[in-house]
Amino acid sequence: MSVFTKKFNNAGISTLEQLMLELINLRVKSGWAKATLNAEYHCGMMITTLTETDRSGAIRLIQIPTEYCERLNKFRDLFSSRFKKPIKKITFEITSKGAYEITLKEV
Repeated sequence: MSVFTKKFNNAGISTLEQLMLELINLRVKSGWAKATLNAEYHCGMMITTLTETDRSGAIRLIQIPTEYCERLNKFRDLFSSRFKKPIKKITFEITSKGAYEITLKEV
């Protein structure tokens, strides 16, 4: 877990973790080694991609339901208003062994 994540853990990071785990269970196929969620704020929306890397290193782009983009945007809005730090980009990387890193970049 990144230092940034620990500092703001009570600010809804667990919500972000839950969202990512839901996406993995919903869309990622067996045999994956790493999943990466990238979400960037543009024009009132979170433009979001999810990729899966398999054990051989092949990367596959995964389609995700729009509701997850909306939930990410709600998380971003809540976090930004709570800490007065507008978030521009969210990156969440998780390995199949459960190790993960979250990066939140400010505007």
